[in-house]
Amino acid sequence: MFIKNDLSKGGSFYIQSKIWVAKEEIMKDFPGAEAEYYKKNEMSDPAKGKKAEATEDKKDAKAEENKEKDDKPAEEKKAE
Repeated sequence: MFIKNDLSKGGSFYIQSKIWVAKEEIMKDFPGAEAEYYKKNEMSDPAKGKKAEATEDKKDAKAEENKEKDDKPAEEKKAE
């Protein structure tokens, strides 16, 4: 259901978020069941994979930006 509502497939982010919240509530009663399911079926969580990729990309971009700022001489930093 979550994958069927992917934005790139014309789905709804609102529906995806409702599915995600419902899944999280159910998983509170069954800790570890989600990881066991994905491991048993040799799958990865589609939502977590996207989030992790996006987060890593943002971290890399932010690190590059900070590195560029640190490489500038002190006079250029004051001018900004």
